[in-house]
Amino acid sequence: MKLINNSKCALCHGLPKKDFYRLEVGKVLDVPKEVADLWLKYEGVQVYVAPEDVEKAKAEAVAKALKEEKAKAKTTKKSEK
Repeated sequence: MKLINNSKCALCHGLPKKDFYRLEVGKVLDVPKEVADLWLKYEGVQVYVAPEDVEKAKAEAVAKALKEEKAKAKTTKKSEK
């Protein structure tokens, strides 16, 4: 999960037998869910969504809605016959 640190302090966390994570003020870092769950409790730490991720999600939503409407139109045409 990507997080952005808009707080006043840098954050760091180490996982046993795993990596060590450090998130500086104003920076974005991709961390595991267990670290994100801890850091999101701090004021100023937020989930980061990149602009390209937003555009991708929009495109997927439009494609899904189109597919559903096409399926709905097919069933409506069949029921009219």
